[in-house]
Amino acid sequence: MKIMLIQFLILMSIQLNAQNNSLTIHVDALKNSNGQVIMDIFNNEKGYPMKTENAILRKKLTIHEDGKVVFCIEGLENGEYTFARIHVQYDR
Repeated sequence: MKIMLIQFLILMSIQLNAQNNSLTIHVDALKNSNGQVIMDIFNNEKGYPMKTENAILRKKLTIHEDGKVVFCIEGLENGEYTFARIHVQYDR
């Protein structure tokens, strides 16, 4: 497969201080359901958003037919996090 397009769709910062430290992110504004969505999670600004080797977590999910993706992240420590969401589309 050849990568056709990598598109940064959203950059956001969230402060996490919930008791169980779980976070659910719903993604529903994708251009189409082709490819996958990658979420890079950073706990500081070093390398954000392009140096993914500095991310503390990277999750890759296939997009549902309805164009939606749900990221569930468990066990994060209290603190501030920044997320980079990437929609990667492939040639079919």
